[in-house]
Amino acid sequence: MREQISENEHLYRKVSHKPLFWKPEINRPSSALFKDSNGVSVDRKMDREIPEIISFMETTFGKDDIKAVVQLSVEDCSEIGVVVYKDPIENNPYHAEIHPPDLKKPLAKKLAKACVVVYQSDCP
Repeated sequence: MREQISENEHLYRKVSHKPLFWKPEINRPSSALFKDSNGVSVDRKMDREIPEIISFMETTFGKDDIKAVVQLSVEDCSEIGVVVYKDPIENNPYHAEIHPPDLKKPLAKKLAKACVVVYQSDCP
């Protein structure tokens, strides 16, 4: 059985420069950021501060691939009706997944509205 994450924890997700994931008219991520048939990959905060999380993502994905980084609380996810499971992977002990894997549009929209942009790149 998969282990769920405590509701008092925060999650972080990278937003790439793909236009599909960002709404420039409101300067926020689109619901597409939270749609993935295999579950939505996020990183847990654990014992890190935001600058360390951003640095880890820049190292992992490349600084040029990051438009923004958004934060969600596990409590927000629970209120929206999705579950977050621990899912550490090779080279990323912070990895987790938001499920159900078949996130429907209303749930993805709610996640997009609930997230907070904690970092935005200067690159267009």
